[in-house]
Amino acid sequence: MLLLSFSTLIAIGLAIQFSVDSVFWPIALMAHLSINLIFSFVFAALQTYFKHTLWQSVVLINITAVLLIALHAMFYLQTIDWNAVSESQQQLSLLQQVIHSDIALWIAYILPFLVVMLIAAIQKYRYSLTKN
Repeated sequence: MLLLSFSTLIAIGLAIQFSVDSVFWPIALMAHLSINLIFSFVFAALQTYFKHTLWQSVVLINITAVLLIALHAMFYLQTIDWNAVSESQQQLSLLQQVIHSDIALWIAYILPFLVVMLIAAIQKYRYSLTKN
């Protein structure tokens, strides 16, 4: 949770640095921290249910936090000529489309859950092979 909160603070710092007005940051901070809190509780419950090690949890949370920081940094640090895009003179690359889509952050949060499910399925398959 601490690293996710740190990634949230970096994202809010980038938003404040590159935004026109900085009025929204308390709302964005509360929204990000609420999402991170819900993610942490659900992820911890899932890790406990599947009896995964602490090392696996730490690695997956760190990957998630770094991915969130990278997404926010790329969102604010890429320069895009929106006038040329709106006039169809220029098109966004695939990376720019992914970064500026609404689903990019949700994919970053869903990815650890998919990895947990994959690890659990592999462990169950290995257990069934050794049992037979």
